[in-house]
Amino acid sequence: MLCPVCKAESLQSVKLNDGPQAHCCSHCQGHWITAEDYWQWMQAHGDVLPEKAPSSTAPPPVEDDNTRRAKLCPNCDRLLAKYRLHPELPFRLDHCGHCGGVWLDSQEWDALKDRNLHDEIYQLITPHHQKQLQLENSRRHFEQRYQERFGTDDYAEIRRIKKWLWENPNRQDLLTYLNDEEPYIA
Repeated sequence: MLCPVCKAESLQSVKLNDGPQAHCCSHCQGHWITAEDYWQWMQAHGDVLPEKAPSSTAPPPVEDDNTRRAKLCPNCDRLLAKYRLHPELPFRLDHCGHCGGVWLDSQEWDALKDRNLHDEIYQLITPHHQKQLQLENSRRHFEQRYQERFGTDDYAEIRRIKKWLWENPNRQDLLTYLNDEEPYIA
């Protein structure tokens, strides 16, 4: 198997730190994990650990042109799809939809392990999770735009009013009143 980043380096079999068997590139330090190796490790690993905040000592994954480029599966030579895993992680995981393997660029396994996400890789690339990430990203984008447009204080106040309005049993009457330019004229 050849490295999908370096394209000339052969991958060497290694055991990831508290993880599954993998194939490592000695040049770029990326790792290929087959679906079979990952699931065998998960069976031995046991329960999925709860997610945690990142530690200050975890080295950040390297993000450069090589990690952003499309890659070919080292196992079956198909195009790897990129998946965002978490809103706070700056990298995307490369996954082969044909053979199920995943490519982790240098330091990505450590970043996932640091947050206890290393035992949820296949749950994080499901359509449901990907849709949730897109919705969260969209929400953050619009929240930022509203905050820029209204200002921090006004945005906080309108959110407070909206919450009060939606919880109020007279919501519809209050909205009618607010939408009517002259609510006192019959």
